[in-house]
Amino acid sequence: MAISKIGFFKKINMSITDFSFYKVIIQESTGKAIIYLIFLSMLLSILPSIKIAYLINDEINYIEQKISYFELKNGELNVVGDMPIFIEIYDNLAIIDTTNQTNESILNNFQHKRVFLITNKKISGRIGTQYREILLKNLKIKDFNKDDLKLILFIIKFIVIILCILWVVLSTIIHKLMNSLFINVVGVIVNLIYKANLEYKDIYKIGIYCMTLPSILISIIGQIDFPNLNFLLFFAYYIIVILYLIKAITEIKKENEINLSQNINNTVN
Repeated sequence: MAISKIGFFKKINMSITDFSFYKVIIQESTGKAIIYLIFLSMLLSILPSIKIAYLINDEINYIEQKISYFELKNGELNVVGDMPIFIEIYDNLAIIDTTNQTNESILNNFQHKRVFLITNKKISGRIGTQYREILLKNLKIKDFNKDDLKLILFIIKFIVIILCILWVVLSTIIHKLMNSLFINVVGVIVNLIYKANLEYKDIYKIGIYCMTLPSILISIIGQIDFPNLNFLLFFAYYIIVILYLIKAITEIKKENEINLSQNINNTVN
């Protein structure tokens, strides 16, 4: 079997289901094994990226739905709806009341880290223990309404989702590359215990492919919110990797012993 003819998804399948595959992958270069790990990391990034994109989209849609129709014109804000309006996002709270029936003292009534009061002519805010005030006329905005805000939120949503997906992909790649170095140390120990006499670079390549199954399982199961799940997945991940390392290395050792025995017999004959 020529390693160069094995496609990416077939490598995934064979690294999980066929231990004879590990006798083949040691023929490829270390660089190609690393490229496989990078592509695997990108594949593993799909589910968390979808989850993050969904959460960001849900949060911004919540903001759009929560905000009534408003218009800021010539430094004065008018909002349609019953006042006051409360908009809470994580540890931030915005209170909107353009009827001027709510004053700045309300900022101290909440435990949020950031609390803002928006009236018809100014924005008052408390960030921690510090207070700030901005007059709407100083914002130099002549005309601004909810339709303009929706466009801005759409652009922000798009940019934030793209940046978060890039962060997920890059962090997954870096994490897997770092993890492969640690797994290589484990592989060296397994190699010594079973006296397989494999080269360091071959152990590293075997370790990369042994990461396939546990990485996929954790990527899927890890999206479930469950107490102490990450702790359990951590141990499950390394148990599966070690089992794969032991099986792969011992299979290669047996193959090498058979080949050596055949070479000796051929020499004698």
